[in-house]
Amino acid sequence: MIRVRFFGFIRTLIDVSFIEIKAYSVDEALKLISNKYENIKLSTLKNSLVFVNSVDIRNLKMFKTQLKDGDEVMILSPTAGG
Repeated sequence: MIRVRFFGFIRTLIDVSFIEIKAYSVDEALKLISNKYENIKLSTLKNSLVFVNSVDIRNLKMFKTQLKDGDEVMILSPTAGG
């Protein structure tokens, strides 16, 4: 199982801090999450900061990053400031 931890407004939207799922890639994990929680869109998840085992997926293979049992995915809400 993969542990997915949520932070920021995404955590507020779905009202959970983490879930455990079975997924073989970041893309598959994000699709499963958007299907499970109606109030979070796949596009919102894909525009978030995503880390696998504390490494930004931009430094890996982005959404094609492979996942295996025991991995941890962290999803942080995109932020805007001014």
